[in-house]
Amino acid sequence: MLKPILILSALILLSAYAHVPEPPKVVVDAAMKLYFDYDYSDPDNAEAPRAAPDQTRHFLKLKVLRPVYFTGNSAPDWMIDVDAEPTAAWCGTGGCALQIWRQGASGEYNKVFDQQVREWKLKPRSGERDRILWVDLHGTSCGSFGSDPCPFAFEWSPEGYVEASPEFTTRMVVRGGPLPQAVYGSNLVNAPPPLRQKAESAQAACVSAGADLFGSFAVVNRAPDLNGDGIGEWSFDNASSYCTFPNDVDYLNTQAFDSCTVMECSNVLFLSEKRHDGVHWRRMDLGRALYGFKIEAGGFKLVRITPKPGNDSESDEPCGSYLKNCVVEDLPITPYSATN
Repeated sequence: MLKPILILSALILLSAYAHVPEPPKVVVDAAMKLYFDYDYSDPDNAEAPRAAPDQTRHFLKLKVLRPVYFTGNSAPDWMIDVDAEPTAAWCGTGGCALQIWRQGASGEYNKVFDQQVREWKLKPRSGERDRILWVDLHGTSCGSFGSDPCPFAFEWSPEGYVEASPEFTTRMVVRGGPLPQAVYGSNLVNAPPPLRQKAESAQAACVSAGADLFGSFAVVNRAPDLNGDGIGEWSFDNASSYCTFPNDVDYLNTQAFDSCTVMECSNVLFLSEKRHDGVHWRRMDLGRALYGFKIEAGGFKLVRITPKPGNDSESDEPCGSYLKNCVVEDLPITPYSATN
């Protein structure tokens, strides 16, 4: 009787796999890189894990690789969920790496989400094909301690990218700096021309000094639609950036170099404006002070964040790290009007 039982078990297992579509090669390759990106010729990596001959099937079995329906596309999106088989390289106090890939018009798959999350859920939207991705981020993304909860949501934008969403916001939250991005390093090709010009100018300024541009935030970020014209905004977050020099350059000299003498160190928001001749971009200078977003059930508001009296960068709990020690002030934005 043992042999028929084994055959039946194998058939059940094969049947389960038959219902899972074959993952795209580019997604499989991305998963392999997350787990097995080692220089195996290096003796120090002699004991490093190696991919098994049936590694893809193993990933499918554990749901490291899984088809999901997030963006509302007719073809399934593909998720790489490292939390399904945690690895020290991509897991920590902020959770594990989570990627989502979407099929483009010509059939190729592109990465549309790449974040480290502690928990995630895909939640349906009434009457819609796409879903809301709810995640729990590292507590510092909410201006709190790393272990504190930091709920956040993302959705598929009509413009064709994953954007921040106010869905499932049950209480008002203020986030300092640009919002968490679905994918960091936004494609400058699609950025507003004036922003692209600023980013290229800042990079060129550092290169001319023999350095490279480095930012504590990503320098180019997307923001939600803030003026009601249906188009997401962009931000150039260069207030905390500086020129970083190669390791062989004298450290003391690099510390003495003031990056802001060769480039503009400031934050600038670029607001879209629909006009009869296309989309124009209005520049809103935010200076070097910290700004952020107030998130409520109804959407997002731009805010200025300043330290409370007596609080400064030398304080035990500075405003930049602890929002409870900040004054939050709404920054007005002119609503979009078709007659603008």
